[in-house]
Amino acid sequence: MGHPNFRGGGNITIHNLSEELAKRGHKVSVIYLAPKNLLSNIPKTGYNVILKKSSKIPLFNALTTLITVKKILGTNGKPDVIITTGYEGFFIPFMKKNALFIAASYNPALRYISPKDFFQLKWLNPLNFGKFLFIFSLFMDRLTTFKADLVQCLSPYSIEQCVRIYKIPRSKLFVALCGINAKQFSLRPMPKNKTILFVGGTVEYKGLDILINALPAVVNKHPDIELIVVGEMKERKEMLMRLAKKIGVFSKINWHGLIPPDHMAEFFQKAYVAVFPSRIESFLLAALEAMSSGVPIVATDVGIIPEIINDKINGLMVKQENQKDLAMAINYLLDNPEKAKEIGIKGRETIINGGFTWENFAKKIEEEIYTYLNNSITQ
Repeated sequence: MGHPNFRGGGNITIHNLSEELAKRGHKVSVIYLAPKNLLSNIPKTGYNVILKKSSKIPLFNALTTLITVKKILGTNGKPDVIITTGYEGFFIPFMKKNALFIAASYNPALRYISPKDFFQLKWLNPLNFGKFLFIFSLFMDRLTTFKADLVQCLSPYSIEQCVRIYKIPRSKLFVALCGINAKQFSLRPMPKNKTILFVGGTVEYKGLDILINALPAVVNKHPDIELIVVGEMKERKEMLMRLAKKIGVFSKINWHGLIPPDHMAEFFQKAYVAVFPSRIESFLLAALEAMSSGVPIVATDVGIIPEIINDKINGLMVKQENQKDLAMAINYLLDNPEKAKEIGIKGRETIINGGFTWENFAKKIEEEIYTYLNNSITQ
């Protein structure tokens, strides 16, 4: 896994999966590749935590993972199952020694990356070296997924993406839906302030620029709104701030940055509406948390959203890249507080009654592991 601070959806997912598997009697170790400044952030967990320094060079991270797994093999015996959440497990298939190898396709930027995508002259420019490394990591991620025995997806949408883009045989793929800690999120009273909450950070695929471009149409009808932005802001923040200033909505935005998962409930309690304008997603964990808090959501029709949202019943769903429809959906909820409250309550019922728990998530993955192993024995 990438780093041990549990602030991103993938980190939260792996942490809770590992905790639940440990509770079910399995011996679990997790290798976290951490930036140097995060190595002191050691989580208190029910599983074995192994912290290693990360590198900006993808191959170095994959080699670090390989060396660490070999050490585990030498001291603790052969693991039965190895799970990777990305390119870090690139070398595992070459030394797995009959362990079941599972790739978890959590990468929301799932798309075809061919050799020519990174062997172009423009990527050789030192100024674009970071982009080259990113493209290279996606290519490694694709190969890692292709070499896995099983590929765990977070939604039926991810299944189709793996088949269409990564060319993974459908027989390898299975869906295990994430859960939430429902006890952390209680039904909130309808707030008086018109606060719009965005959770996802400034990376391109989360679509914050689409929401910012939609804001003028919202402000024209509701000048008292406030947009709270929560999430990682290392990428594109300055560009998005310039965009907000250019179209005259900068004063309406509160840039909060990263929030520890344990504190997210406070933000959902204050939110009138939560907006998720993603361009592409596997699973929107924050959307489930918002719904569990009774917050009506507006989300694009990607990932798990079409599977759980009945438009204008338990949430509002809009097309990708459509800032006009996004603004209309937000205004609809702001104009109709009683309907917004009703949608929020229905959304909470969807999550509470839908079995979205970490226990069910771990149980599903455990079932897939046993099914695969039993079939291998009979063959």
